[in-house]
Amino acid sequence: MAVQKRVRNGKTRWVARYRDPAGKEHSKTFDLHREAKAWLNDRERELRAGDWINPTDGQIPLTEYWKTYKTTAQSPGTREVRKTIHANLGDMADMPIDSIRPAHVRTWLGHLTNGRPWLENKALSQNTVSSWAAQLSGCFTMAVEDGLIRNNPVSKVKKPPRKVVVTVADLPTLDDVRAAIKLADKTGRETLATMMILALGTGMRAGEVGGLTRANIDMGNKLLHVVQQTRPRSGGVMAPHFAPLKTESSRRTIPFSATVARRMAAHLLGSVAKIR
Repeated sequence: MAVQKRVRNGKTRWVARYRDPAGKEHSKTFDLHREAKAWLNDRERELRAGDWINPTDGQIPLTEYWKTYKTTAQSPGTREVRKTIHANLGDMADMPIDSIRPAHVRTWLGHLTNGRPWLENKALSQNTVSSWAAQLSGCFTMAVEDGLIRNNPVSKVKKPPRKVVVTVADLPTLDDVRAAIKLADKTGRETLATMMILALGTGMRAGEVGGLTRANIDMGNKLLHVVQQTRPRSGGVMAPHFAPLKTESSRRTIPFSATVARRMAAHLLGSVAKIR
């Protein structure tokens, strides 16, 4: 490691050089000797501490690194979200990841909230913006872990809070739910009524109710085995599509009441009658 003087066309410059752990030489030229020395001291300190980062590694554009991040998604739903964000990175898409600063992130969040210039100025809901900010932060955290950058620029930006969509006052009363079930039955939507009774009696989510099959219903012991769910297909198209549960802890066995049992038995008998 050294600082060398270089004179060319009567002008003096100072070249600082050092070698990385792999033996490759890196250099940078300065107008002043003290600037070159300070820069070299910083690199030496990083090498000693083991937190030196190759300056060329962080030159990968965000859009390219996002492809890697997208493949780490643990569920189809998360992969779809990351795929959508990939097409909405805005001005940051082609920027090297080590050049993205908190100011760029704030601008991006502003575009998501107030209107995206790349998509007819369409804005997103507060909850979606909050979710996308978390995904972007996850991408930069992975880049830090991979040794491509030193800091996550999203961590220094105030994230938009998630909006509480449903309050206690918004929840339907038991009479409201009973009326909805009765209406579904009266208008020929018996399957919908059965699904509402299942959700009410077991606490299952809508996707989990849709993912229930006969094989996972133990009528004798009055137990439901939650092992899968339904999800929209790519593009948001709703169709019969079973998918894994979001997390392993979502896999569970739920007891159900005699009321739910009677309704399911009637529903199953009705389904058999229709097939016949």
